Amino acid sequence: MSIDPNIITGHPVLILGLLVMTILVKFLVFFGLTIIDRKGKLVATKTAFALAQVGEFAFVLFGVAQAFELLSPQTVSIGFVVISLSMIATPWLYEFGKRICDALITQQEQRLEDGSSRSELVVVGLDEVGRLVCMMAEKAGISYVGYDLDYDRVSRSKALNLNAHFGDILSIKTQQRSGLKFAQASFISVTESVRLRKIARALCRYKALEIYARTNSKQDERYLGELGVKHASSVYIESTISKGRELLSDFNVEEKRIAEIAKELREELVR
Repeated sequence: MSIDPNIITGHPVLILGLLVMTILVKFLVFFGLTIIDRKGKLVATKTAFALAQVGEFAFVLFGVAQAFELLSPQTVSIGFVVISLSMIATPWLYEFGKRICDALITQQEQRLEDGSSRSELVVVGLDEVGRLVCMMAEKAGISYVGYDLDYDRVSRSKALNLNAHFGDILSIKTQQRSGLKFAQASFISVTESVRLRKIARALCRYKALEIYARTNSKQDERYLGELGVKHASSVYIESTISKGRELLSDFNVEEKRIAEIAKELREELVR
């Protein structure tokens, strides 16, 4: 409500220049601070684009400056326009930064994967569970490869010396690079319902592939079962049954009876 439309039409070059300069300065500052914090160039780039806008507190500062006659009304009006435009541009700046980072990571991964060998296991999703499965495969001497769309997760996985790569398993190119056609099994560590179902449908096209998946609901477990995924289980059920077995054991319940109870519960929950 404080913006004067005449200011925009009267000083377009000045406003555009101030907007670009402001975003550029903030970008360089946050990029530098993130690098100093040792987060890496990719994280620094995304962070800088996300925080390049002027904060809303600037409205307060300009209002106070005008009240104490430290700035002219015209200067304050120009400042309001620049602040507002920088905020409006934020979603596009963030998306632009994300696309740059994704493109850079994809190029890096393509260079790394040109001569990669076929893997027996393909892990989709590199959260804590996905990374744990990769570590188990490595210790067991099973060749594997892990993929995720979150490059922070990929970075953490690489820091653990895991065979982790950035990529969308729904992409045909990623499926080809991962060697799904020749893999024996795949573990899906994605629990978000819509994406989980899409990934499951895509992987089920590989008839020789044994698919393992974790879900957050019985509905998703049943859906995957109907697709032909034999090894899908609800995370909360299995973890609860596991802890429940420990609890019953502490109450001196016989191991045989504990196993029977666990089996009965699994059968009841499948219905």
